[in-house]
Amino acid sequence: MEEIYKRWLNIIPKEELEGYKRFGFGQRVGFGKKVCLLIVDLNNIYTKKESEFVYGELIDKALENTSTLLQECRKLNIPIIYIRSRRDRESLLGIQAIKWKAISKKTLHTSDCYEFDEKIRPRKSDIIIDKSKPSAFFNTTLDNDLRFMNVDTLVIAGTSTSGCIRATTMDAFYRDYHVIIPKECCGDRSMQAHLHNLFDIDMKYGDVMNLKDVIKVLNVMEEN
Repeated sequence: MEEIYKRWLNIIPKEELEGYKRFGFGQRVGFGKKVCLLIVDLNNIYTKKESEFVYGELIDKALENTSTLLQECRKLNIPIIYIRSRRDRESLLGIQAIKWKAISKKTLHTSDCYEFDEKIRPRKSDIIIDKSKPSAFFNTTLDNDLRFMNVDTLVIAGTSTSGCIRATTMDAFYRDYHVIIPKECCGDRSMQAHLHNLFDIDMKYGDVMNLKDVIKVLNVMEEN
């Protein structure tokens, strides 16, 4: 466990980490019996360079790394679910239209915006779920789909770490799923928001891991 705490010393002061250690935060939940890869909001509205919602370098890297993870999951026949924000009706915007100024612009709600980058394009066998709020579980069929497939572990990739990844992780935690976050597969507008939310998730809601270690565990599970 000491190594888990040490890796966050670059962003969290040692004296603050001591409080987390005393409470026992940061224990590993590990992988359960059946995994699903959840790809959250890596559609064109967030990844295309000309989009008003584009996040920049962190998302570019997350997209590339998610492509690597996706290919590995396909080889292992791990189910894939794509989650995308779709708010093409005014009623789906709600208070977001006030808090997030750009979100109500019609240019963000075209059919092209809802498509996924060719690096991670869905197949017919994959599930695509539309959501209107940050959490992939809010008013969607996600929980039912996962229960039907007997999934107990979610590997979550996408954007943004501080928004939809965090909200989805917390809702998964509330439902007692094992949550694994490959840190190289997530991104945000802000590096600080990205890192601090990864830390908080790692302490309280799921396991933040290196991508190579996630892939290694998935392969071991397949062998067994």
